[in-house]
Amino acid sequence: MQLTNILRDIGEDASNGRCYLPDDALLATGITREQVLARDVDVHSAAWRAMMREYVAQARLLYREALPGIDMLAPDSRRCAQACAIGYAAILEAIEEAGYDTLSMRAHISFRRKTRLMLSLYRVADPALLVAGQPAVA
Repeated sequence: MQLTNILRDIGEDASNGRCYLPDDALLATGITREQVLARDVDVHSAAWRAMMREYVAQARLLYREALPGIDMLAPDSRRCAQACAIGYAAILEAIEEAGYDTLSMRAHISFRRKTRLMLSLYRVADPALLVAGQPAVA
């Protein structure tokens, strides 16, 4: 979830003088930390989008890898952990829908979408499908 937070909050963090993207990833895109902090980055460039796609994919993989651990939680804790994972996975979708531009805006999911996602926890047999980015309900 922390990786999702980092990706979602790039612009907000830059406004506060912070950049949590690794230097090596930035250098691979030809972007400097100073450019991110100045919010002087072409978020439509192929390099930026490729970096963001890679991190979104990495975050999704981390969610999938965490699912067996969620299943090991006590039943009264399980739904809460599933809800968090599903909500944060949906933020990744919002980042994609924003064209990976989290420098000029903060990706978010609407209250209505959050509500649908949370209700879907009770309508699907396998909440892992929701974390994996599958449709919430058929």
